[in-house]
Amino acid sequence: MTTSAHTSTLKTLNIATRQSPLAMWQAEYIKSRLESLYPELEVNLVTMVTKGDKILDTPLAKIGGKGLFVKELEQALYDGRADIAVHSLKDVPMELPEGLILGTYCKREAPTDAFVSNDYDKLEDLPQGAVVGTASLRRQCQIKAFRPDLQIKSLRGNVQTRLAKLDAGEYDAIILATSGLKRVGLRERIKQEIDNLFNNKLTPTIERLQQLENEASEALKFEQAGIYRDYIKALKLINFDQIVEVQKSVNIDIIGFYENNGMVCILIFCFIKGKLLAKHEFISEYIGDIYETILSYLVQYYESTVPPKEVYINLPQECINLLQTKFAFKVFQPIKGKYMDLITSAINNAKEYLEKNKLKFIDAYNRTLGAHEELRNLLGLRTMSQIDIIDNSNIFLEDPVSGVVVFKDGRPCKHLYRKYNLRTTIKKSDYYFMQEVIIRRYTKIEELPDVLIVDGGLLQVQAAQEILQQLELVKPITVIGLQKNDKHQTEGLILPDRSFHPLDKQSYLYRFLAFMQDEVHRFAITFYRNKSSKSKLNQFLDGIDGLGLKSKQKIMRIYPNIYDLKYVDQSTIEQIIPKKAAKNLMIKIQKELK
Repeated sequence: MTTSAHTSTLKTLNIATRQSPLAMWQAEYIKSRLESLYPELEVNLVTMVTKGDKILDTPLAKIGGKGLFVKELEQALYDGRADIAVHSLKDVPMELPEGLILGTYCKREAPTDAFVSNDYDKLEDLPQGAVVGTASLRRQCQIKAFRPDLQIKSLRGNVQTRLAKLDAGEYDAIILATSGLKRVGLRERIKQEIDNLFNNKLTPTIERLQQLENEASEALKFEQAGIYRDYIKALKLINFDQIVEVQKSVNIDIIGFYENNGMVCILIFCFIKGKLLAKHEFISEYIGDIYETILSYLVQYYESTVPPKEVYINLPQECINLLQTKFAFKVFQPIKGKYMDLITSAINNAKEYLEKNKLKFIDAYNRTLGAHEELRNLLGLRTMSQIDIIDNSNIFLEDPVSGVVVFKDGRPCKHLYRKYNLRTTIKKSDYYFMQEVIIRRYTKIEELPDVLIVDGGLLQVQAAQEILQQLELVKPITVIGLQKNDKHQTEGLILPDRSFHPLDKQSYLYRFLAFMQDEVHRFAITFYRNKSSKSKLNQFLDGIDGLGLKSKQKIMRIYPNIYDLKYVDQSTIEQIIPKKAAKNLMIKIQKELK
């Protein structure tokens, strides 16, 4: 996990790690690798004891799960005490906190479980009623399904502590991670490596456990029924993990979305080398084109994380084209097969997440009025009704556009949104783009905003302030900027005096500003997408022998997107334009689009 800058810009790098021997081995390994790659870099370990290390007498599933081992590490990243954190990937929760990413992972050690015993050589040799120790709910489910006659007893603590309990006779056998034992030099304690107890056939086991749960409930043994229910839940996760393994050596994302009553949930499954290792959800309200909201979120998401090599999602072609142009990954749109099944699973997960969390989302949205008031107080304004926020959109400074969205009393006023084709051609930069849109907007409208938010840092704030001062408007406009870090994540405000004000990512003010930022970004990028598509089509039709201006205009009216031409045939084109021009156009389509 990380929130830090690139190592090439750092002189000192602090690594957060737990104090257990295995955690220290892993952190020391990363430290040595970094020092060999960056000899000038000073690497320090920031050690800590987590809540999971302190509470050893209660099963993890009852006190918060694997997240108890990383909370303190995550807080160290947020506080700036550490630049990165090193932790066993198997114990990192699937859903990462906002602002943190899985930045990298090391070469995989053996992924198997280790059977450790002083008296028996393998799991099958254990006598009926033998006591097996493990803290993992997944391992408990697997063992219980494979050998229902065994007693499963919770086992907590670091590797050395668990081995000591086995040696003291508290257990007949224990199950540990093979990789952990190898890394701390205890390979000789492994009696058997357990790869897969079920041979990918879990359905009969799940059905049997469901029967046992029903029998326990009917016998009023509700505690036992709850245990079976936990087993079933964990086995279903194992089954899903087996189903979704993909034969890919590159990282891929599977994306699905579900909409209901003006709300949409977008869900992303992240696969690293064929394994599902993370899941991200996002809920938003939308009005009009749902694809605008989805595209806006994906653009901002991939600007703030490490993009995969491949993305699987079903979106309109113009959305696919923009994503592939802006990011260095390929986008696929499956219609059947395993990847379509994975998209369907993502859609179902999105539906479940939306139905579970929509009331929380609505409640948070209603609290924007409180955030609006907090912003007014921060800026020292007596009144604050209207807020304008500006965002420029372009790729490599070509075909620049700008979008302006308007909020009144904390609510978006979509009828006041405006978009601008920017005309600046000589001095192409965000600085001059910002100046142009401000001149064009505020020399024409009568109702001026109280606050102008620019999606940028000190440079953009300075540009806006300078040009507003030159315009000599009838009332002053307070200008602030949304400052991003080197991960393209908003981290604070540039205030009117050009000082920096950090934002708490858990605060309502941060969420309120993020909502406005998402809205203007969506609005601007949708406008850019439409303009870029028309521009590309116009350029594509230039220079085709026999294709005059009127024929060109006919094609652009019928096929407004360049990629729509990819699927037309010559007989269809000949109904619109002369045969010679149609033939030449088809030659170019075959050469450049197919």
